[in-house]
Amino acid sequence: MQGQRVFLKCEISMGGFSGERVFELSTMAGSNYAGIAPVAYCRRNDGSPYNLHEPSAGEQGQVMARLIKNGGNGAFVAIPDGEAISVPGNIVVEA
Repeated sequence: MQGQRVFLKCEISMGGFSGERVFELSTMAGSNYAGIAPVAYCRRNDGSPYNLHEPSAGEQGQVMARLIKNGGNGAFVAIPDGEAISVPGNIVVEA
């Protein structure tokens, strides 16, 4: 459903400020995309939130996105840094 909140499997690490995290994920083009998101938009794979100083090193987690279009093997999503990208369907997790 368009506009639905989803999460994308990615690597999460600390950003330059305590309230932000860097996320890195795979795109449909086969490249990696790195962006910045507020910590409130990031969570562990079990769904629990990160605390202020977590993760201390990069770890697998999820970043929130909005589903723009879903179909085939991929999805077109809006991510927290303002971009819209195509990602493989296997990294999309329902919220």
